Amino acid sequence: MSWLHRHVWALLAACVALAGGLALGAGPLQGREEQTTPVGGGSADDLTPPPDDDPFQEALTLATRQSLVDARLQGGFVTLVVLPEVDDRLVDEVTSVIEQAGGSLTATVRLDEEFVDPTSKTYVDSVAKSSAKGVEELAAIPSDDTYALISGLFTRAYVTGEASPPVVDEVATKIDSELQGAKLVTVEGDWTRRGSLVVVLAPDDDDGALATAAHLIEVKLIAALSDTADAVLVATSPAASSPGGLLGELSDAKLTASRVSTLNVVNSAAGQVASVFALAAAANGQVGDFGIVNDQVVLPPGLSIPRG
Repeated sequence: MSWLHRHVWALLAACVALAGGLALGAGPLQGREEQTTPVGGGSADDLTPPPDDDPFQEALTLATRQSLVDARLQGGFVTLVVLPEVDDRLVDEVTSVIEQAGGSLTATVRLDEEFVDPTSKTYVDSVAKSSAKGVEELAAIPSDDTYALISGLFTRAYVTGEASPPVVDEVATKIDSELQGAKLVTVEGDWTRRGSLVVVLAPDDDDGALATAAHLIEVKLIAALSDTADAVLVATSPAASSPGGLLGELSDAKLTASRVSTLNVVNSAAGQVASVFALAAAANGQVGDFGIVNDQVVLPPGLSIPRG
């Protein structure tokens, strides 16, 4: 039985309990207070999981997803940041669950491989320095810190927060033109405003020094996003929790902004439901690491596993 199949059923159990009225509530973005600590589900060995590769598990969550997440993100504007090599189907599924939860997707911004490829640093540096000219908000970033600068530009273009207006202004438009013109990003959707909530979708992890270096660049981007956005959710597959994976590097970075949550089971239907709860909780200041953490099920606020 795979790592994911051994554990994601516990997320499903919480979702079924929620659908049955055992853990109901209004959306956190509407001002409802939630508990301030994640709900730990205990060991996954406490209950009997369904058979490996059981299609009923996914089908049930997909069928009930609308009622599970309804209005959780109502009034929230979300920027979806897609790291290189994320499967298109996963992007579509996460987009769907955000919209089912009442969230407004402002843009889907896909990063090209060159953005996070350390062997392309010279090219990225030239784009960053050219694009940063005249952008006053980035004046404090050292010009020789390539990835802090390009991450700052990315954030200024596509993300906002309570301290800045959401409109796509002239500066954002100029940066977007530079980044898309350099083929470092591709923007999908009707981009008419910047999102204050951010979901970062990461692919399955690769091994090796280049992958580790790419993760360090990705962490710089996540740090820049968290300095501006009201909440950031880094959503990954289980592989990102492996030694040297993105979530490990993110944990080691010890970001100063306490607006970042993580979820390491987004490649399942139940995990996508949990992603809505995790993002909504982060928007209320309740951040954490959710999914399977140290072989324990850790659910976002608003979800709980039923006990007999």
